[in-house]
Amino acid sequence: MATTWAEIVTRAKARVDMSQSSFVEADEWLEYARDSYRKLHSILSSSFQDYYNKPSDPLTVASDGTVDVPTDFQKLHAADIKNGSEWIPLKGRTQAERSNGGRRSAFIRVFRSIGYRLMADKVYFYPAESASGQVVRLWYTPQPEKLPNTAGNVPRDME
Repeated sequence: MATTWAEIVTRAKARVDMSQSSFVEADEWLEYARDSYRKLHSILSSSFQDYYNKPSDPLTVASDGTVDVPTDFQKLHAADIKNGSEWIPLKGRTQAERSNGGRRSAFIRVFRSIGYRLMADKVYFYPAESASGQVVRLWYTPQPEKLPNTAGNVPRDME
């Protein structure tokens, strides 16, 4: 049987001998439950990354070589680029690797692969001229959903 958030709050009140007390209001208990839920989600998603990993919808790289991260984005794991009907994994690159690209010989620059780097709320693909207009998908850990109230159930994977 699924555990409800109301049961979690009731257990927390009992643990601190506040079952009959109104010193902490219901909205505060909900915030405590939200904070604990986010912390548990963070611990579980760090320990079991593959389980919480999800692909984004296909995204088209802008002319400046960037795509915005999804609105529920928490952590980036990988990026793929579409080639026909196949998804090809890309290699994450550091800023130094990106900057050194211009110092290589012309022969190497022609055959260099597209790399990516997360900065703030955008993923930068470079060289931008090669990535522009390409379709990519991001593999990421989403943020936990916000608890609207204590009426719902604890997600099954967090029981």
